[in-house]
Amino acid sequence: MEEPLAEGGGRARRAHGGSSFNERGARGQMSWDLNQPTVCPVGLLAAVGGPNPIKWGLILFGICLLLVLLGMFLFFVRLFRLWLQAFLANAQISAPELVGMMFRRAPLEQVVRCKIMAAQAGLPLTTAQIESAALQGVDIERAVLAMIRAKQDDLALNWEDVIAEDTERRYRSRSDGS
Repeated sequence: MEEPLAEGGGRARRAHGGSSFNERGARGQMSWDLNQPTVCPVGLLAAVGGPNPIKWGLILFGICLLLVLLGMFLFFVRLFRLWLQAFLANAQISAPELVGMMFRRAPLEQVVRCKIMAAQAGLPLTTAQIESAALQGVDIERAVLAMIRAKQDDLALNWEDVIAEDTERRYRSRSDGS
């Protein structure tokens, strides 16, 4: 039995008895004999859109790059939001200070909020002082409010005294509870 002509005038070849692309099924549709193995060179797969390792590598690299860029974007959005909040309140916190606080695992939002409260009350507190107290475990919001109240009442109270008092209070509460 002679095989039908393939495109280009040549005879269609069957690989291991499998169906060729030119054979039609009962309804005129393509019929595929999935039980028969077919031979297809890798170059042909690449030509018809099959798996190309370079193409898939680039796609995977692009996805990874997008995920990294998304993470960096979210990281900088958080820092920019805090910096903008401090800038608009005239609290003078720089972006490198925020990055440093983040790496030292200081509570960023709380430090920025307390720095804004101190700046609006006219207290001469630095960001480093507030951050240091926060890292010591001091309730910095309570300490800043105590400083504001002392300034309103014209009391001579400095930051170190407030921090020492809070540390002593925490120590007493631990020793009383033991």
